[in-house]
Amino acid sequence: MACGKHASPEPTRIRRMRVLITGGGGFIGSKLAKALLARGTLSGLKITRLVLADQAFPDLPKDARLETLAGDIADPQFAARALAPDTDSIFHLAAVVSGAAEADFDLGMRVNLGGVRAVLDQARRCVRPPRLVFASSVAAFGGDLPDVLDDSTTPTISRAKVTSTAGRCACRPSSCARARRTPRRPRSRAPWCASR
Repeated sequence: MACGKHASPEPTRIRRMRVLITGGGGFIGSKLAKALLARGTLSGLKITRLVLADQAFPDLPKDARLETLAGDIADPQFAARALAPDTDSIFHLAAVVSGAAEADFDLGMRVNLGGVRAVLDQARRCVRPPRLVFASSVAAFGGDLPDVLDDSTTPTISRAKVTSTAGRCACRPSSCARARRTPRRPRSRAPWCASR
């Protein structure tokens, strides 16, 4: 380099982010997808691929970053297609909710437990452990509820609660390599989960 000349800085390489939303065709999943596309980043990284996995999809914006995959998230082969090895973040929203899980126990177990298992099994195969956001609903508590729910709230038994609670426990930090390295644990833990 010539004297008095400064080397131009090397261009910074921006790591690209791949995001998966299971249940991406549902009300919350599609709203989340639209918000992420509009925002363009997640955790300071540019979203270059947003994969929505569900059985059906509403009208979605035309966007080169968006990919929709129709299938059953409880099917390990479908989960492997949806969750590529370079996936960075997963929003697991796919579930069979209260009434449907009560009416069809096998369907609730297959989707609410089998879906979580398929996602976690595939996440273990990722190049880097992905960040996992697991969503559940207050319906997991069942019955009449107090105005404020906390760790002392005692749930009533329902099939939807059983499968949702089991899924939530499966997603605890010890279930995922990324979470094991995360020093901060979730503030609220379900009192009915066997291990703490």
